Amino acid sequence: MSDTFQLAYLGVEVADAAEFGRYLTETVGLAPVRSPHSGESRWRYDDKVYRVSMVEGPANDASYVGYEYQDLASLERAITRLRSLGFEVSAADEAAAERRQVTQLHRVTAPWGVSVELVTGLATSQDSLDLPLHPGGFRTGDHGMGHVVFMVPFAELDDGAKFLVDGLGMALTDYLQREGAPARADFFHANGRHHSTALIGLPVAPPQRLNHFMVESASMDNVGRAFDRAVAFGLPIPRGLGRHDNDGMFSFYAETPAGFLIEVGTGGVVVDDQWEARRYERASMWGHQPFMPAEPLPTR
Repeated sequence: MSDTFQLAYLGVEVADAAEFGRYLTETVGLAPVRSPHSGESRWRYDDKVYRVSMVEGPANDASYVGYEYQDLASLERAITRLRSLGFEVSAADEAAAERRQVTQLHRVTAPWGVSVELVTGLATSQDSLDLPLHPGGFRTGDHGMGHVVFMVPFAELDDGAKFLVDGLGMALTDYLQREGAPARADFFHANGRHHSTALIGLPVAPPQRLNHFMVESASMDNVGRAFDRAVAFGLPIPRGLGRHDNDGMFSFYAETPAGFLIEVGTGGVVVDDQWEARRYERASMWGHQPFMPAEPLPTR
């Protein structure tokens, strides 16, 4: 990595805004906050003013993703690298930066079609934070809000990796590819978090670009309680509780009302400059199987 930076925020467009908002608040346990902009809803779960932003619309997908650089110099180095690769990077005006509540804002379109925002100075909230469903809060800080995973056609996977590594300044952590499988997942870190972004290369163009985003809670009990709430909500849980082989995360994946997934986890490994990328052939050391609720016991 040429500069340490972090995943700052995620913007999504969803068709059923009310249900999606209820899911983030009541099931995942994020804290809704008032957005200063009409038609936008926001959630936070640490000291930043927001981490997830939503508008209503038909896409059911990511609209933009923001990466926060530690200072203007590191931001400008990223812009220079991206332009040298042929990407068009544009400076946003003051009003756009104010809308995102950041100091500096530049935009570039990723090879998979999502707007990527390079920023400095995401504002810190002056309001207290109440997270009753997650005692101890979430692991963020220098590791950022969590991670995002996008799906791309397999033929475009290498271009996406070049954008993340040679452009933004990430490093390959490891990759997952089963023998003979036509798909591959590449994981990239921007700081100590095992991956801030991952790309899943698929044989065909995916219907959605956003596969999932992950929030890392403080404890296994918090994850277990979130799992119970997800079961009670009634939407599919494609991957029940389990532990990943590569990042060690204990987690589950639940389908949101927008169709893409959210991973709620805890205990992910921390990488450093001595980390060596390797290949994995399995996603999980145990668990993460599709969850099928048991039929109620017959009454006597």
